[in-house]
Amino acid sequence: MPGTASQFKPFCNMWADNISSSLASYGVAAPTVIATDPVASPAPSQQEFEKLVCIRFTCTGAAKGELLWVAEKAAALQVAQLLTGAGPTAAEPEHLSDEDRDAFAEFLRQAAGQTATSWKAELSSELTLTFQATAVPAPVTAHCSTFTLVAEKFASLTLRLYLDGDLSEGLSAIPIPPPPEPAETPAPPPPAESAEISVAPLQNEPLPANLGLVMDVELEATIRFGDREMLLRDIFGLMAGAVVELNQMVNEPAELHVAGRLVARGEVVVVDGNFGLRVTEVAALHERVAAINL
Repeated sequence: MPGTASQFKPFCNMWADNISSSLASYGVAAPTVIATDPVASPAPSQQEFEKLVCIRFTCTGAAKGELLWVAEKAAALQVAQLLTGAGPTAAEPEHLSDEDRDAFAEFLRQAAGQTATSWKAELSSELTLTFQATAVPAPVTAHCSTFTLVAEKFASLTLRLYLDGDLSEGLSAIPIPPPPEPAETPAPPPPAESAEISVAPLQNEPLPANLGLVMDVELEATIRFGDREMLLRDIFGLMAGAVVELNQMVNEPAELHVAGRLVARGEVVVVDGNFGLRVTEVAALHERVAAINL
């Protein structure tokens, strides 16, 4: 197969870093995720595939192809329980519920979005990782990297990542920039004979005096993934199975609107089986107050 494992090892390392970050965000203390060098390996057979939990993504942009995450059911269940808040299960599950499978897929979707963002920041090229609802085995010829997850909250877990031939070749063709040279540290200036430094105390942004009168008023909060203008004929032509494409990429933050105004952005998560928003950016206080129209 074209390319060597060392040429796309950074891709696996980014997945490992972002899986570790996702585990920490769900309260897992001191998570460690180690990815092995990708090696040529056949994908699971059809018989093996039916006994595993498989999550498939397509990759577009600087490299194109497919990748497949594979986990034993017990490992997928432990990860899913972090999102659903369910208690640990001692026995190995023979059949995972649809909720558990969706939670495991959501965990990997979040890591995929972070990995695409990390790739762009470090290599200045675009990669888009798109979740596929139908999981099928990766091509027979593939590269596989084994991910070992270790943390205090659960026993060691193993996930496997398969990259098909097209994706392996595409990643191998992307040049890896050399690490930046360390900048020279300037010499500190000589101390002044005497100097007085005054620091103004930090002040919280003041609230309007009459805001307390409406603190218990309920407002409609909406999470928006994106939007699209449609012709009336297209709306009347919608039917079950139709796909409406939005103007927002999968790795871009969702928006929180209150009373029709944007007040925050964040990442979509699953909490106790329900969708939620982990806020990463909040509008200034006066902008949030303006949304109430006092």
